[in-house]
Amino acid sequence: MGNIRASDLRRGAIGLVMGLILSTAAHAQQEVRIGLPVELSGRFVAFGAQIKRGVETAVEIWKHTRGDKVAGRDIVVIEHDTQSNNSTTVSVMNQLINSDKVDILIGPGGSDSGAAAVPSWKQAATHPVWIVPGVSTTVVEKQVGKDPYFFHTFPWTYQYHETIVAGLKQALGTGKKVAIIYSDGAYGRAHIEYARQYLKDGGFQIVDEELIREGAPDFLPTLLKVRSAHPEILYTLVQTNDAILLAKQIYSAKLNIPYLIGTFQATLPEFKNSLGAVQNCWTGVNSYIMNLHTKADQAEPKLFPAGDEWEAAWRTKYHKEPEYMEVGAYISTMLALLAVEHSNAVDRDHVATALAAQSYQTIMGNSRFGPSEIALHQAFGKVIDFQLQKQGDGYDNVIFYPPERAGGKLVACPAQ
Repeated sequence: MGNIRASDLRRGAIGLVMGLILSTAAHAQQEVRIGLPVELSGRFVAFGAQIKRGVETAVEIWKHTRGDKVAGRDIVVIEHDTQSNNSTTVSVMNQLINSDKVDILIGPGGSDSGAAAVPSWKQAATHPVWIVPGVSTTVVEKQVGKDPYFFHTFPWTYQYHETIVAGLKQALGTGKKVAIIYSDGAYGRAHIEYARQYLKDGGFQIVDEELIREGAPDFLPTLLKVRSAHPEILYTLVQTNDAILLAKQIYSAKLNIPYLIGTFQATLPEFKNSLGAVQNCWTGVNSYIMNLHTKADQAEPKLFPAGDEWEAAWRTKYHKEPEYMEVGAYISTMLALLAVEHSNAVDRDHVATALAAQSYQTIMGNSRFGPSEIALHQAFGKVIDFQLQKQGDGYDNVIFYPPERAGGKLVACPAQ
């Protein structure tokens, strides 16, 4: 034993390392690895938690329906918390791509997180297929460009404002005075250009614009400036906790602006649960709202059942109503698994080709991908205008645009 040469030890160590690498590679070939870069803490935790639930539910339903494997491979979900922090998001993306060797990425949810995630993904020589059931900022769309491995299952910024303004124009006509409040983060700065464009093109008069700092403790000085402009419509481009605080302070300041316009914040349970009666008359947009009564897909009715059936099953499982990103993440995961099954492969070219070719009837409508203004693969870009209106003991999402889906009309906020 004492005569073993250093060169023999080195050869033995190299052999051991190579064996481990080959073993890991062989094991990975028997798996489809889905990576979740999601916000499980921090200011966008609502988005990340929804994506996590949606993915986990889809995998559970797949296994119950199809068995534990897809195309003969084990399904492995690897999640990492981005902490709603841009630097952490970069680290998480690098880990999922370079260390965890995921085949498919799903997430994140917030626009800031999405913008931070793109460079790490693009810089990887063979970056994996990436499906994003969140992130509205066109900063990401511009960064991604026409990359064939990027798939977006959430509306882009301009798709929000095209529909919001069309709904306002139908309900109120033109010429109304509008004040805009927008945040200084990726979300607000991406939305403001499109809000201006569509409002002006729609015949509305912008009388004030106010920039607010994300995470600021007080928006009342801004609201005093808005009051002096005497708008008939307040158009807000803010998210999460900022949106909650802003709504509370608008109410306490008694601005008495007839129409309070939001974007995605009005869909979140955190917004509704935190505001109580203050949520009344706020509007929002979404691609999915409860009780759209969609039909089941003919080819895959167990994976994509009728909307009423799917919603009932969700309520039974989670004792709550499904939220948009839960639905979007569920559908995105099912599409990914079906793409692996149909292509019988996990390499990005085969999976991307299968994703681009698929078409299913889902709870959010048809899943067919098509080009957006810049990117190659966009699904579920059409949104719905709704208003939170008092119904009995609670507040319901009353759709007022487009006309074919409307269940009511846009109403003015009651005077205080």
